[in-house]
Amino acid sequence: MARRDYYHDPNAPAANSIAVAVSAFIQDEHDRILMIRRTDND
Repeated sequence: MARRDYYHDPNAPAANSIAVAVSAFIQDEHDRILMIRRTDND
């Protein structure tokens, strides 16, 4: 099934489910930041 994102789309269909999301900022002692690339939004 193809997935489509409706970011700020006024014509988007009504939501029918809730997805849990978490954000975090991780920095080490050398001031480096851990970053990830999500596969669902690149």
